[in-house]
Amino acid sequence: FAFLADHEHTLTYIILSYLDPWFCCNKDRTAVLKCWESLGGAKDTLIKEYGDDVTRWKGVTVENGRVVKVYWGRMGLTGHLTSEIGELDCLRHLCLHDNEIGSIPTEVGKLSSLTFLDLHGNQLTDLPRELGNLRSLTDLSIGRNGLSILPSTLANLTNLKYLSLYNNNFSIDVPKNFYTKGKIQTFLATLKSTGKN
Repeated sequence: FAFLADHEHTLTYIILSYLDPWFCCNKDRTAVLKCWESLGGAKDTLIKEYGDDVTRWKGVTVENGRVVKVYWGRMGLTGHLTSEIGELDCLRHLCLHDNEIGSIPTEVGKLSSLTFLDLHGNQLTDLPRELGNLRSLTDLSIGRNGLSILPSTLANLTNLKYLSLYNNNFSIDVPKNFYTKGKIQTFLATLKSTGKN
């Protein structure tokens, strides 16, 4: 009985996520809403008439009760993404392209499941060093921003297969796009050796 009492919350979560395909844990629901509102999004625009049914929120995909994808490209979002993004620890795809986002918090480095990150077409002038913690990342798009430097920690992203850097303000000659893992790693190794950021 002691075991059941100690694990009551976990067992409830497992049962709900199994029985109800629309179930989403409260932590993820709260984090998504805070992220949306931190970027100037109106709550009614995100949830419409669906209330707490996160599976029907704009651009949000839920699997097994957890948010795994957020697609908010070209939605007129502005400002600074909140640190609550780090609460979405099952997130695999984060697409925020073609908005007017000014910064990404260090907590993005907690998204250990993230494989796809698209930030192109925003107003970013720097990136957090914690991006280098995203060891599962295979696709990174940061073109068309105001970046002048890249964190050397990006050299830790050894699983990258696609990297887009075009139309930034780099002082060094940086190729626009990389499509092969070997070339990406060669570039990132060079970046690391310069010790930039």
